[in-house]
Amino acid sequence: MKTTALYGGTFNPVHFGHIRPILEAKGLLGVDRVIWIPNARSPLKSGVGLASGEQRLAMLDLALADYEGMETSDFEVSRAGASYTIDTVIHFKEEFSQDQLIFIIGEDSLETLNQWREIDRLLDLIPFCVLGRPGSKIQVSGLNQTLRDRLQCLETPLVDISSTAIRQRVGEGKCIKELVPAGVQTYIAANGLYRD
Repeated sequence: MKTTALYGGTFNPVHFGHIRPILEAKGLLGVDRVIWIPNARSPLKSGVGLASGEQRLAMLDLALADYEGMETSDFEVSRAGASYTIDTVIHFKEEFSQDQLIFIIGEDSLETLNQWREIDRLLDLIPFCVLGRPGSKIQVSGLNQTLRDRLQCLETPLVDISSTAIRQRVGEGKCIKELVPAGVQTYIAANGLYRD
């Protein structure tokens, strides 16, 4: 039986702060593959100034091309509208019915976890693994006991990079070479992304 981890997010753009912790988590969890799922539109985030779903998917493909066991999915992007994790998990449980599935989130997602659609059902459907993130405003220890007991926490490298800071640097004409894979940097420049 394969173990497949699902990792969703805006990835606007994807950067080493996403990639390095996931590589570590993949090894710690013994995961065969990680499927990265860019959302079409997060119901909890503004879409102002963001690259399109297709552009974010293209950047993910470029960023992950050299990493074994890393795949991308256009499931949420191709559906358009708001992306709800419950719908995504149900889809992948059907598509990979023979696999053991894990859903990976960053610790920053805990801040809004209780607002996720059908969160109790979602936690019944799939185990959640939480990766520590720099600057998160809420710690797992601050959650109620019932929720805390249903989350697995992993210590992974805390790479202090944010997509917001990258977009700002691009807009100011500053270098992002150390923050994103080379293919992503080239794509951003070639497509004029994140510039006013």
